[in-house]
Order: sequence, then structure tokens, then C-alpha cells
Amino acid sequence: MTALHHKDDFFIAEYTLGLLDPDEVAQAHSLLGADDNAVVSALQWEARLLELTDALTPLNPPGALLGRIQDTLGLPRSVPAAPPRPAPEPAARPARAPAPPPSAPPASTAQSGMAMDFEPRLIRPDAASKPPEAARPPRSARPAEAPGAATARREAPAVSDAPAPEPARVRAAPPDPIEAFRPEAGARVPSRRAIWRSLWFWRALSAALAILAAVLVLPKDTFKHDPALSASLQPPTAPAPKIVQIAIMQAPGLSSTPGWVLTVDSRQNLVLAPQVDIVVPESESVYLWTYTEQSPHPRLLGVVDPARSLTLPVDVTGEVRPGQIFEMTQEPSIAPPQEPDGPILFIGRTVSLG
Repeated sequence: MTALHHKDDFFIAEYTLGLLDPDEVAQAHSLLGADDNAVVSALQWEARLLELTDALTPLNPPGALLGRIQDTLGLPRSVPAAPPRPAPEPAARPARAPAPPPSAPPASTAQSGMAMDFEPRLIRPDAASKPPEAARPPRSARPAEAPGAATARREAPAVSDAPAPEPARVRAAPPDPIEAFRPEAGARVPSRRAIWRSLWFWRALSAALAILAAVLVLPKDTFKHDPALSASLQPPTAPAPKIVQIAIMQAPGLSSTPGWVLTVDSRQNLVLAPQVDIVVPESESVYLWTYTEQSPHPRLLGVVDPARSLTLPVDVTGEVRPGQIFEMTQEPSIAPPQEPDGPILFIGRTVSLG
């Protein structure tokens, strides 16, 4: 069976054992009606407890206790079988005159000898299944004795031939299976005597006292925070890159309205920031190109989103020099063009800032 750990596992176990009051039983019924996992957990607890019950040695309860159990369960009372009574010891017989010894002991004498040899014993459950011992061979007829010898033998203490009875073994009570499922079973605190006698307790107490003494003896400035030391332990921060070039990209024919601002920092990273909103058809895209007077053939840098800023590393743009020209064109989105063929939206030239 696959074990299922439910969040209310111990609460369901107490419900299975019947340890809840009526309000808690109603709460358990509500939980079992709403949660299938709770039902599975209850069935698993029932199977575990039944296994523990089957492992116990069956004992017959006393008659009074059996009657109370049957009344509680609403069952008819059954009268338990009475245990067999031991045979009563024979009464002492008055002394009588010696008689000639018979050839065989009378039947009454044999019966009294059997009664004297019998001793009730407790039979263990595991010994009940063993085969009975071999029957003791019958006693042979006693030889004839003198009249005085019979009287002396009766007056002497009788020595039984039966083996000495085994000492009664006290069976230990089986462990209570309910005790392991109580909530407080795992949170028992050991006695104070066990704590005070623990070597680890005294070691921990000695270490705590030593640390406290060291803190009290050391000067107050020992643990003072040093800002200079903290600053020296921090890794040095790299300086922010400085803008070294800039270009104002404008629409052709408009010299007063900037469309895009292009900046180049000291690490040759290029940043484009839009200044106006433009509308481009869905079937077309905006492409960024660059060229110089020494290399007049435009080089494609990538596609530009008209409404978002764009950062291009030096690996894409290459080294940007003052006077380098950047332009944006509107081209069809079918495939990247090899050279600009559509209308120029914005164009600008980089200028060095010193």
C-alpha cells in the first residue's frame, strides 16, 4: 500500500481510534466528505491499527468486563465457560490400628495418592500446542511390610515423586499501540535529573560562559565598525562610460525637429533614442544604415523599432568615427535588402564632443 501523508494525518488517526469528542467527529466527517486523500489516509490508518490488533496475543476477558463490552456494543450477553476447579485435597484420616499389609494398595489409597500428586499449574498459550508427555508407567505392587513399618511410613512426611513445579512466568503486557499515535508522544521532555547529569549540557554551558567572559574582558572598541575597512573590502566599481560622439538624426527637409538622438560612448557602444512617433505599415520595416565619405557604400546594421530605444555594441557597428553618416530607410519586410532602396526617414552625421 502506498503511504499517503496528509496534512491532518494525526487528526485522522485519532478519528480512526475513536478518541475525538462529538464536535471533532463532526469536523472529521466534514473533512472526509470533502477530501478524497483524507479518506485514503483514514483507510490506511485503519489497516495499520488492524495489523497491530492482529499481532496481539488473544486473551479472554473476565466475565464482568465481557458483559460491559457486550452492553456497549449492543450485543447479547454470553456466559463465559467456568474454568475447571482443582480437585479438593483429601481430609486427614484418623489413626487406626495396624493391619496386615495387603498385596496391593486399595482403590481409595491409590485415589488419594493421585490426589496428592496432582498440582494445578498455569498453562502458557505457547505450551498448549505441545504434545502431551508420555504417560508415567504404573507403579508396581509394593512388597509386604511389617505392621510397624506401615505405621512409621504414614507418620513420616511424604516425599512426592513428581518433578518440582516450574516457576510461574509472568507475561509482560503488550505495548499499547495507541500510545505511539498520541500528539504528545514525540515531544516528551526528559527529566531534570537526566539533563543535569548530561556531559554535553555542561560542555555547552562552559562554552557559553567562556564566550561571555571574553566579550566582557575585551575593550569596547574591538567590535567597532570601521567604514574605511568596509570600503577597502568592496570591489572597485568601474566608471560609467563617457559619451564622446553624438548625432542628431532628422527627416530630410526638416532642420528644426530631431527625430532620433544617436550617441556613442567611450566603449564604442551606440545608443539610439526616438524623439518622435512615426507610423510604418505592417508590410514594411525600418532599417538602419551607415557609411562614410571614404566608404560611400551603405552597410546594414539591423532593423529598428520606431517606438523603442536601441543599443548596438561595437561588435555590430565597428569603430565609429566623427563625421560618420547614419540613416534610416523604410523597406519591404520580405527579406533584408542589400542596399537602401526605400525613402529615407531620418539621417544624421556624428560629431565629436572633445
